[in-house]
Amino acid sequence: GQSMVLGFIATLVTAYVLGYLIELTGSVGASGGVRIAFWAWLGFVATVTAGSVLWEGKSKDLYLLNAFYYLVNFVVMGAILGAW
Repeated sequence: GQSMVLGFIATLVTAYVLGYLIELTGSVGASGGVRIAFWAWLGFVATVTAGSVLWEGKSKDLYLLNAFYYLVNFVVMGAILGAW
């Protein structure tokens, strides 16, 4: 239960920051939100989580699975926030 609540709070923080980035860049519409979300994912999530493969010895397949999960998460958030 506690993990679910903390995960939900972390997702809210991510959505807030992504919304702030979308506002700062002046992106308009769902496509603008998706574009900003993709670049935020690529610059921050994909690169930081690559360390689990490089330094922790985790498998590339696990990295790809997690990275794709976060990509979908960011793109959906970006589309919703951009359209909003």
